[in-house]
Amino acid sequence: MTTRAPREIAPKVLELCNEIKPGSGAVWVPVKTMKNAIQNDCFKNVAKKIKRDGGSIQYGWVIWEWVHVLVEAEFHAVWRSPDARLACVSPNDQNEDKILFLPDDSRSFDGINRIDNIRKSLRKEAVVDEFIRVSQQLVKEQERLTVGQFGLVKVSWPPYFRELAVRHLKLMEEIKRLPPLP
Repeated sequence: MTTRAPREIAPKVLELCNEIKPGSGAVWVPVKTMKNAIQNDCFKNVAKKIKRDGGSIQYGWVIWEWVHVLVEAEFHAVWRSPDARLACVSPNDQNEDKILFLPDDSRSFDGINRIDNIRKSLRKEAVVDEFIRVSQQLVKEQERLTVGQFGLVKVSWPPYFRELAVRHLKLMEEIKRLPPLP
């Protein structure tokens, strides 16, 4: 799956943001990766930045788009500088220089429980709905099997988890064969 920061705040992106936090607005935040920042560990990266440069943590959701397939909100943290500017200090898979971020003070990271992504289909296709359902199942099972573990986790995955992961990959391949939306 290839996701990226949306190129614009389209109606489906706004719809997703309003479902998460009604009436709030997503903002473009520059990515200023901190030296020695660890990918997929934004909470620790922001904590290190605060310790070094002051400021505070801003919880919220980074919005990703799989073009013509879905939009997705990933629980995330960015750094709020002492003068209240936001910056994402964590590297991302997509090498984006800015992210679309929806601030959300109603949630925080407790260091134990993951918060699953929120996904919204961009098309009326059963395969996309099934992909979203299987993605949610995978995260629930992964959380159950690795509760409280982060970073590189070594687990002996049970057969049903591997079957679910294979189903996920097959759905992804089916989606890649769908024609683009007009």
